[in-house]
Formats: sequence, C-alpha cells, structure tokens
Amino acid sequence: MRTLIKQQLYLAFGAICLVFSWVGTGDLFFLAFCALVPLLYFADKAQRFKTLFWHSYGYFLTFNLGTTWWIYVASPGGVFGAVLLNSLFMALCFALPYWFLRGKSFRFFAMLSVWVSWEYLHQHWDLSFTWLNLGHVFASQVNWVQFYSYTGILAGSIWVWLVNQNVFLWLQNKDFRHALYVLLTILLPLSISYAVKPKLENYMQGKPMQVAVLQPNIDPYNEKFSAYGQDLLLEALQKNILVWQDADYLLLPETALVDYQGIWEDRLVSTRAVQEVLAQTSVNAHLRIISGMDSQSEVRGIDTLQRGTRKERGFYYQAHNAAFWHLQGEPFQVYHKSKLVVGVELFPFEPILYPWFSNFLADLGGTTGTLAGQTQQTPFIDKTLHTKAAPIICYESLYGEFVGNFVKNGANWIALITNDAWWGDTPGYKQHLSLARLRAIETRKWIARSANTGISAFIDPLGGVHQATAYNTQTAIVQNIYPNTEQTFYSQYGDFLGRISLFCVFLICLYAFRTLTLPKKYIVS
Repeated sequence: MRTLIKQQLYLAFGAICLVFSWVGTGDLFFLAFCALVPLLYFADKAQRFKTLFWHSYGYFLTFNLGTTWWIYVASPGGVFGAVLLNSLFMALCFALPYWFLRGKSFRFFAMLSVWVSWEYLHQHWDLSFTWLNLGHVFASQVNWVQFYSYTGILAGSIWVWLVNQNVFLWLQNKDFRHALYVLLTILLPLSISYAVKPKLENYMQGKPMQVAVLQPNIDPYNEKFSAYGQDLLLEALQKNILVWQDADYLLLPETALVDYQGIWEDRLVSTRAVQEVLAQTSVNAHLRIISGMDSQSEVRGIDTLQRGTRKERGFYYQAHNAAFWHLQGEPFQVYHKSKLVVGVELFPFEPILYPWFSNFLADLGGTTGTLAGQTQQTPFIDKTLHTKAAPIICYESLYGEFVGNFVKNGANWIALITNDAWWGDTPGYKQHLSLARLRAIETRKWIARSANTGISAFIDPLGGVHQATAYNTQTAIVQNIYPNTEQTFYSQYGDFLGRISLFCVFLICLYAFRTLTLPKKYIVS
C-alpha cells in the first residue's frame, strides 16, 4: 500500500510539473524534460494493462485539465469533451505500445513513433485539438526551437520524449553513460537551434509595408452580436484614426463585421456593415482592409451535397467564418476559415452522428453546427504592393503545416485575425498568442495579429513579439513589416516527421503481427 501511494504521488507530481511547464500556466518549459519520468517509471512497474492505462489516463487528465480548463468559460460542456477525449488519446498512445512491447529495448522507440504519428494524424480529422502537442511547450522560449523552420513542432515532441527517456534510464541504471545521453539530448538540439538562428536584420530588407492593427475590445457575449455591435466597431475605428489613416493595411479581428440581415458574399459592396466600414476608412484611398466577417454564400447544383450546406425554404446556402481583402477600385477577395472548432463550428462526423445528437446540440458561444470552409490555402494577392497575405483565422494558427501551405502558395506575410474574448481573462489568450510565435519561426514570415480584446501584436520571423497590447483594452498599433519570399524547408515539406513516424508504426505493427501469429519455433530470434 505504501509503495502504491508513493507511485501515485510521483505521478501527480509529474503531471503537475507538465502543467507548470506550459505557456500561460507557469512558463517553466524546462520542467517538460523530466515531467514524464514518473509515468515511465510507473509503466515499467505496472503488472496489468488496465492498471497502466488508468494511471496514464489520470496523468494526462491532470495535464489537460490544468492547461485548458479555461475552455469552460466559453463552453462548460466543451471543456469536458476536449479534456476527456484528448486525455484518452494520449493515454492510449502511451500505454498500448509500451505494454505490448514491455521488456523489449525498442519499446521507447515504438511508443515515440505512435505518439508522433498520433500528433500528426490529430491535425487531420474531425476531433482535431492540437493545442497540447508537446512541441508547443517551447512557445515561451522560442530561441530554443529555431530549428522548427526545418522540422515543425513534431521535432519538439520528439525532443521532450527523448530527454525524459534518457533521464528515466539514468535514474534507473545509475549509469554515467545515460547521464551523458541526457546532456547530449538537451544540448545537441539546443546547439543546432542557435546555429541555424538567422539575424533579424535579414528579414528587414526591401520595401516595408505599414500595417495597422485594430483591437476594438467589444464583448462578444453582450455587445458584439447585438443591434449596436456595429456601432461600437465604427466608434473604435474613429477613436484610433490617427494610427491607421496613413497605413497601407488595416487589420480588423475575426467576425468584426456582423449584419443582422446577413453578409452575402455575392453582394458585399451593398451590405450595410461593409458599406459603413468602407465609408469610415475612405479617408485613405490606398488603404487595404483585411477583416473578419460572418458571411453566407448561395449554393447551386451538385454543391448542395457538400458538407456544411444548409437548406431553408428550398434555398441552399453555406455559412462561413470568413475574411475579406479590399482596396478601393479592386474586387473583394474572400477566404473561408477551414480549420474549424469542434462543436462551435464543426459537428464531428456529421453524416453519421448528427441525426442522433442534433436535439442535444447547444450553442457553445459561436455559430452552432458545421460551417463551410475551403480546401485550398489561397493568399490574398495585392498586385500594387506585390505582396500576398496569408489570412489565418483564430484556431488555424495552431496548425503549422496548414499555415505553411499558404507560404507554399506564395504568401509572403501572415495576417492573423482572432477573437479570444470568449475565454475571458484566462491563460487561453496568452497561450494562443504564444503558439503563433512558432508559426512565424516555421515559415520565417512576419505576422500581424489582430485580436478583438487582445493580445494584438506583431511577430517577427524569429518569433519575437513587438508592441503586444494589454488585454481588455481598446487600442490600435502600427508597424512596418517586411514581406519576404523565403520558402523554409518546413514550408515546403510540412510534417515529414509525422509521415516517417507512420511508416515506423507500420513496421512495428508488422513485427508485432509476426511475433503474435507465428509459432515460436518459426520465429528467428
């Protein structure tokens, strides 16, 4: 009993260390290098799979709840779904390979391959929630992961696990060799990071653009979607006119424009909300506007079968969380948010589950039901300034390969618009800003970030944050940023580490199938 209690305390201590390593909940990122050791220790001692699974689940449940509890502010039901399911996936990815290959020296490699494969696949299905991918732990210490421009965050996840495995082996064997491995697995990637880190001056070349960012600070629960929400946006524009009136670009946050009659994309020019913003900003005829909006588009023909299509009185249409680009005399360019928030914007596995659960679907603080996105990551093209902006909307900033596809398609700077006010003054908005720093490193692009209530900022290609605004404050900021055409290795090849891990898992499964099915006398040792 005493041994069991001691193991429980070790596991709880490890989980708490992992919580405090995370940005916004402690920022003690270095704790991640040893926080998983108690879990590895328990896994080696566990006598039954059920015991290993449930203790692993408790460990990851503590981690998930301790870092993303703030989802509760926007969605009391959503926090349970996110925390319970994400913890389940993590526990299975750790416990299954570790248990079935227990006693074998390559169990660590198998577990790591499964884990990285899961983090990769977790980006590409309806229950995607990559907020807690382990490589994100370095978001508060970007100088340590400048190599993400080659590898993306999956290399950070591998790094965390490798160091923990070597610390575990060192403590278990009391061997100097493993102590040396610990030092090497920490210092080698760190040395590479500093070796490949470019100078910021390299990304301050050529003709700059003056980009202004508005932070209107409108409460989404009581003001933004009310009858006077649009008036509050116009007031914020007028109060901060001295900041943006001479700029080349003005960024307005996610869903900045809302119209009770609907914003139909085939008649944007005649929409009241759009007209009022364009009239307010007409003092600068050369001002380009990138703004979020709640929009709708009519659907005809075979497209009525597409996911996210809605029907009302025989009329088919799609609803979007969208962004538009506009310059006087030029046609509107529109982008539809593609990485959608589960529950709020996306009903998971809708063709199968919706008929069963539609009656229980609740409004989670946004548009309930499935919105329609787009398949191509196409940037906004500015023919006059010869620039291409990647419009990233809110949740999309979590996905490195997704953002990299904009760069692959020619984007030379990133316009990130979001509304983090749903979570209130919690770690959520701080974490969200920090994760964007990693996207800047992966793509080596300047980012202008407009957040409804904060934090708005400019992020340089090395992940440095400039002019970060205070939360819950109405303000505007302006800065020169420098578009660049660099294609990083990661922008070109994406999460290649995830694909390699999938191949390794395939080989491991072949090995496991062979050893489990062939009679022992036919197995070559």
